[in-house]
Amino acid sequence: MSGQGLGKAISGSSAAHAASYVGSSLSRSVHSRTFSVSPKFSDDICKRGSGSHGQDHFGSRFAIRSNQLFRSIWELIVVMLLLYTSTFFIFDICFLEFHVPELPVIKTHEWLNVSEGVWDAWVWIYDRLFWVDVVMNFLFTYKDKNGHEVDNLLLIGKRYMKTYVCIDLLACIPESVSREVLGWFNI
Repeated sequence: MSGQGLGKAISGSSAAHAASYVGSSLSRSVHSRTFSVSPKFSDDICKRGSGSHGQDHFGSRFAIRSNQLFRSIWELIVVMLLLYTSTFFIFDICFLEFHVPELPVIKTHEWLNVSEGVWDAWVWIYDRLFWVDVVMNFLFTYKDKNGHEVDNLLLIGKRYMKTYVCIDLLACIPESVSREVLGWFNI
């Protein structure tokens, strides 16, 4: 079968049919002493995960699809964390931490009237949830330009690495490390 025929066999058939084709192709290759895999074949294997049509793609059983309840709940949690970050966290840094020298120093947990242990636990959980979000983004499916849900973990990871992973990793830097770095610059 030619390279184009192989692409049609892979994209137009079930995974079992593709596996049997690979097996027969491999046995023919062993007999003819050629052990190369055409680039077209490896591209087709990767592209098979570009839509969920009932096929099992690379890691597709671990992909978290957009219609799953868990994903909706997780996205709600992340929105709440981002609301906290964009409101109270900024207030905390601006008015409680970088206070005017004439005013008495007040700690966040005192201002909120909660114990220091409760506040420290919240900060610990808050920091860890953003790290978990980085991992989750490697599992979340996305829609391609044709509107198909991509559930191939290789493609999902590749897309995430090209887009938001750097921003997400910067956002995960703990507050204590940020303060240390800002201290180097006398900020």
